[in-house]
Amino acid sequence: MSESFEMTRDDVAKIAKNWLSEKRYQHVLRVEATAIELAKRYGVDQKKAGLCGLAHDLCKEWSHDKMVEAVRLYGLDEEMIPYGSAIMHGPLAAEWLKREAGIKDESIYKAIYQHTIGGKEMDNLSRVLFIADYIEPARQFKGVEEARLLAEKSLKAACDFKITHTLQYLIHDHKLLYPEVLEIYNAQMILNQEKSMGQ
Repeated sequence: MSESFEMTRDDVAKIAKNWLSEKRYQHVLRVEATAIELAKRYGVDQKKAGLCGLAHDLCKEWSHDKMVEAVRLYGLDEEMIPYGSAIMHGPLAAEWLKREAGIKDESIYKAIYQHTIGGKEMDNLSRVLFIADYIEPARQFKGVEEARLLAEKSLKAACDFKITHTLQYLIHDHKLLYPEVLEIYNAQMILNQEKSMGQ
C-alpha cells in the first residue's frame, strides 16, 4: 500500500475548514489529535491516523439531495439512503477522497468508510478512527469514560463497547436500525468467541 498521498494534511484541513461548520471543524481537529495519540499507543501509522481524523466527516454536512446523488454516482448501496447522513457520510467521504482527491490507500479508505458503524473486519487503523471519533475530548455521554479507559488497554475491547453501546442506544430510542449494524455486532462477537475458544 502506498505511503504517499496526493493531498497533504494541510490540503485536507483546508477542505474541511471550507466544507464544515466551525463546530464540526473543531470536532475533526480533536479527532485528528485523538487518533494520533491512539496510533502512537498501538503502533499504527500516525500520518494515516491523523489524515483519517481530519477527513472522516468531510461529507457530513452535505445536503440530503447531494448525498443521494453522490451515493448513486459512486455506485454505493442505495439501501443506505433511508438511514440518512449518519450512515451515508462515511462511505461518501471515503469515495470522495479516492475519486476526487487521489488518496488511494486502501486502509485509509476502509477506516473512513467504517468509522460510524464499524465493520465485520477491521484493521487497527479502522479501530483507531472508530474510537477516536467516539472518545474525542468534547464527547459527553453516559459511558464515554468507560470507553476512554478501555481505549487505553485494548482497541478491540473499546470497539466492542462502542458497537454494543450504539446498538443499545438505537434500540432504546426506537430508531431505525441499519441492517449491517447487527451484522457487524454478530461478526465481532463471533470473533471474540473464536479467540476465547482458541486460548
